[in-house]
Amino acid sequence: MNINALVCFTLLFVSITNAVTACKVEYTDHYGGTLSSGNGIVSDSRNGNVSFSWDVRYYPEYDLWVYNYNLSLTRNKIDYVAVEVSDNFTGNDLVFCSPIGGTTKTKNMGITDFDPDNSSYSGIPDEMHGMVFSPVNKYSYSFQIVTSRVPVWGDFFAKLKNPKTFVYNLGFGDPDGDFDLYAVSDGSLNYHILRPDTVQKGESVPEPNTIILIISAIIFSYRKKYFKKSFCFLTNEFFCDIFAI
Repeated sequence: MNINALVCFTLLFVSITNAVTACKVEYTDHYGGTLSSGNGIVSDSRNGNVSFSWDVRYYPEYDLWVYNYNLSLTRNKIDYVAVEVSDNFTGNDLVFCSPIGGTTKTKNMGITDFDPDNSSYSGIPDEMHGMVFSPVNKYSYSFQIVTSRVPVWGDFFAKLKNPKTFVYNLGFGDPDGDFDLYAVSDGSLNYHILRPDTVQKGESVPEPNTIILIISAIIFSYRKKYFKKSFCFLTNEFFCDIFAI
């Protein structure tokens, strides 16, 4: 590399670093929890040890909540995993959603209604409106939802591959409703998880260009190893297969 190219590269690197540092994103509210086999998870013993964890953070400058989830099993692979969202939660409530991990592949992401009377969802204990992620060939899967919607207590459900069994939280649907009346906290409430509501904490919603800066800043701040080089824009929804925080 000649000296001119080296100087140009150095200046570019410094400029990008300074820009991202200037846009460093700080969070305030932070909640996390885990359910596991024998402690809040309903699962078939053939699935081995199972855990479901969540990490939820609020970024007040941009009025965004970042929901990170992980489902892990030792003896079975995941067909799909779904996190409850409120009944009127739609794609317009999403700023961003993504699998986490540089090698993670996802067949499908979307919002759907689960009904135990539908044979496709026969293992689910009750009705649920949920955000669905379908990983490819995974025992452990991490995924993320970014939205302005505040956390409330709710449920998750997963269908597994071989054997075809199901995993969900012990408190699924019990009690059913009015979870926004219970304060959110670390840990679990009656074996429920934290998930997005349709109530917005603030009023501002960032523009797409601002979102890109936010994402870049979060990546820089946490310096995690996960990074996927793909962006996908779908109608008004901003989907990115990138970072973990």
